[in-house]
Amino acid sequence: MQVEFVLGTAHLRQTVGQLKANRGEHIKTDYVDMLVAEHSAVFRSIGTEVEWPVEESTPGSVRVPLEVLDKITGRAHSFKKKKLLFHCEPGSVKVETWLVKHPGIELGKGSEPDSDLPVDMPVLETLAFAKARGANEIGHSMRARIRGAMGARQSAVSRALEVLEGFGVTEDELQALIEMHVLDVSKGFSGPRPAA
Repeated sequence: MQVEFVLGTAHLRQTVGQLKANRGEHIKTDYVDMLVAEHSAVFRSIGTEVEWPVEESTPGSVRVPLEVLDKITGRAHSFKKKKLLFHCEPGSVKVETWLVKHPGIELGKGSEPDSDLPVDMPVLETLAFAKARGANEIGHSMRARIRGAMGARQSAVSRALEVLEGFGVTEDELQALIEMHVLDVSKGFSGPRPAA
């Protein structure tokens, strides 16, 4: 199983620039779904979708960590070509003569179900989204974001406890207050998905 396509070097740079915009620390955990058709490729990640024409394609889909695609883009200038040949197999992407291996490179994956969410979704909305959706409806990138949001929640509770313990406020009371807000916001995710 393989996916191949020829993409303009300038298009690759623009794509990765758009995919990285407003992503913050999520650059290290977000994935990009490359959906390659006969004459075009769509690059999709949470909050961003970019489409470009491609040549000489073997259609299919490839999921690549954004961090890996960024690394490929950094290397692209060394080829001094206007167009680059991508050859993708499970666990690797070969661009021209340079091969990058990563266990997160997967073929045959469709687009993640949460790619239409905002790229910079705040912690409260991230927790609410997790509450509203089942585990089967949450994509790989969102799972990492949810873990981060849960860590941020616990850190916020710990900091608040330091300040409020003298007033008799308990961790259970703080968690209940946060949970009430999460549940309230999660109602907005139970219907159609929010626009990016």
